[in-house]
Amino acid sequence: MSLATAAGAGRWALAAVTTTVAGAAFIQRSDDKSVGTGFVETATEMMLPRAHSDQPNRAPSSSSQQQDAGAEVAARLKQWLLAHGADVHNVEIKPSQMGEGAGYGLFMAPSARKVSCGGKPWWKPWGSPPPHPTLASFPLSSVICAQNIGADPQVGFMWASLVRSEVLDERGVVMGYLAVERARGRDSPLAPWVDALPREFHSPLVWADSELAALRGTTLGRAVPTLRARLAAMWQEAGPGLRAVASALKAAREPTVDDLVWAHCVFWSRGQSLPVPRQAGAASQIVARDPRRAAALLDVTEALVPGLDFANHATTRPPCWWEVEVTGDAPSSSSSSGVSGVRPGRVALQLHRGARVGPGDELCISYSEAKPNEELLMLHGFVEPGAARGALDTVMIAAPVPPAGQWDELMAARMELLQSLGMRPQFFLKGSDVAGAAGSGSKAKGGASSPPSASEAVAPVPEEALESLEVFVLAPAEVQARLAGIKGAARARAEGRALGQSPPAAATEPAAPVSGAEMDVDALAAKVAAEVAALKSSPATAAKRRGAMSDAELAVAAQQAGLRMASVSTYLRLLEVALVQMEDEKQGTGPLEADEAALAAHDAGTHKLPHRAYCAAVYRAGQKRVVRAHLVGARRELERVMKVAAQLQDVITGRARQVDMSKQ
Repeated sequence: MSLATAAGAGRWALAAVTTTVAGAAFIQRSDDKSVGTGFVETATEMMLPRAHSDQPNRAPSSSSQQQDAGAEVAARLKQWLLAHGADVHNVEIKPSQMGEGAGYGLFMAPSARKVSCGGKPWWKPWGSPPPHPTLASFPLSSVICAQNIGADPQVGFMWASLVRSEVLDERGVVMGYLAVERARGRDSPLAPWVDALPREFHSPLVWADSELAALRGTTLGRAVPTLRARLAAMWQEAGPGLRAVASALKAAREPTVDDLVWAHCVFWSRGQSLPVPRQAGAASQIVARDPRRAAALLDVTEALVPGLDFANHATTRPPCWWEVEVTGDAPSSSSSSGVSGVRPGRVALQLHRGARVGPGDELCISYSEAKPNEELLMLHGFVEPGAARGALDTVMIAAPVPPAGQWDELMAARMELLQSLGMRPQFFLKGSDVAGAAGSGSKAKGGASSPPSASEAVAPVPEEALESLEVFVLAPAEVQARLAGIKGAARARAEGRALGQSPPAAATEPAAPVSGAEMDVDALAAKVAAEVAALKSSPATAAKRRGAMSDAELAVAAQQAGLRMASVSTYLRLLEVALVQMEDEKQGTGPLEADEAALAAHDAGTHKLPHRAYCAAVYRAGQKRVVRAHLVGARRELERVMKVAAQLQDVITGRARQVDMSKQ
């Protein structure tokens, strides 16, 4: 039984994440109630730590002492892993060479043999046939997850109580557990592992206010104060329970909000979503055999895997990946909470097909090819420059909605209509929509393709943006009419169900309203051009022309063009405001050209930026490029629609003139 099954879902698992569906940053709660960062209020007077480095949990006083201390920490960690059933004989843990903030990494031990995996190179392991050489493995019984924490015979019932009272959910339990174990110090059974973890991180969550100024006007710049406020609220509610657990364990000190923030960073930068099979076997092979039933065959367990969590990220073709293998059924519960641990098995660090490693090689994995820099920076504290990662950039734009307490009757109706249509008052600009986002541009140092220049970048107007914004430009009477149609159709369906009948679709669905968002501008432009040409010909020729638009069709087209023009104008204005917020010297961080110049100087080595300043510059430059490209597309779209609308008006006026002339 899982902790969630035993005690229900909680409220306070918090994370700043980039949703995989939309690719845009949200402050997301585990109950799937996400609040877009464009609609959050800035928290004030937050008492959260401001970290300035990402160093392992030690304080050496000299280079030689640092090396000695690091070697001791790594040696204790390896012995601890071996004692807990990990197979790490052929690997070692030592300071990584992957760049600032990488901390320790996993390496092939000097005594290990060279290992290779035959076959064509394969960096997407799902469904890939075995064998994959295993370089190290870590038992599922030692992973840090809610199930294993809840199965603790001494305090498992206390963690279950925190979930049952909806103070924490399963993610929150892991974070709370880490905070308590950190407070226990040397008495913690996790001490050798905790000692090797970073004390501080490069996530913007813990940046100083002066450093956060480099993110002004961006999604992350707005998200950080909100996440800090939610973590503070989480601490206010969960703090007493965490202190009670620490007291029961006779911890050396009480956990603090600093411990919780540290635990949050550990969880989101080092955690894994483990696909644990419900039957014996390897997860990838179970999925390969029956991909349609994958969700029914696997339980996704969010966990930290001590040992594996030291595998750093490689940008291209990492040599390793990890696999979850189950060897038996879940153990019976032996704790007072009634919670059983994870099924017996292991998490195996394996070699990709076509890869080879030898003594001293660092064993890297991929943190995901689909994470934009926004997510890499918020969760892991680094970014990756170049067009490939830039194509994943997204910018969330909020519709012009005042706070709920300030809504008048019309705004309330607009929001009700928006919700009835299954839409939200926000939309996303995608870097992948920018022409040439991942294929054009020059080659940067190291062979990475640079993003297209601001002058050549253009992106089309997202239709979903126009669909949302159209609700806000509709005339009041049209808003009420559309709402009435939707409600009437809902009543008809409800009455039909009550009578055990299925009314015909025509009786339960409102008539499709005129929509500018669904307007095919190119097709309409061609039709209107033909009408304009017909007006210039003789009246007799125009009357005989086949396929001519009727007066009713012209009226509908004019209404469509008007709605689309209003929606595109609103969209354009929102983008202009967003760009000002990003590039204004006071509200934002200056123009894109200044960021690009600073990054060019950094790459050339003439003026190196500190790590956090560099990350901020790469991220915000990507945001500005996306907004600028969509702004170019918006202006072009507005010109197209205005031209069609003007021609439509000419046709309507011309036909009216012909009618008047025929009456004379």
